[in-house]
Amino acid sequence: LFAENVKTLEEMGFVKLPDSTDRFFHEASSTTVVLLQEDFRALPPAVFGKVDLFVGCCFCDLVPPAAIVRGLMRLGGDQSGALLYAPITFCGKTTLSPALPREGRVPADEEVMNLYHKSLSRDQGHFLDPSRLISEVRAYGGALLSQGGSN
Repeated sequence: LFAENVKTLEEMGFVKLPDSTDRFFHEASSTTVVLLQEDFRALPPAVFGKVDLFVGCCFCDLVPPAAIVRGLMRLGGDQSGALLYAPITFCGKTTLSPALPREGRVPADEEVMNLYHKSLSRDQGHFLDPSRLISEVRAYGGALLSQGGSN
């Protein structure tokens, strides 16, 4: 995935900064992008300087909401005003269409999906309720700008 992100940035006109494997710069827009492949919670405070936008694809359902907000506030600075864009945050709403009914000993699709979602939360420790993250953001003075499905 990292290599694909690098390729996309380069296709958009970003160039890798000297002595860096994860920092890219786009001169026309004066935009710097940092690609992380590590636990953001372990990074030093304000390691990137001023942050305007955090993009966290496919991770907000895997990390406790309070840890996400505390970690990003620490990285961006308490008063940074940075935005968080968290696409593809799984909310436990996978469905099969058309859903097949129970047939003898074979459970109905809806039963299987309900067990799957319970397993994600109970056994895997996933955080499938985005309202918890939104509440944490609001507790730090943030606001929800937009929310919606990814269909």
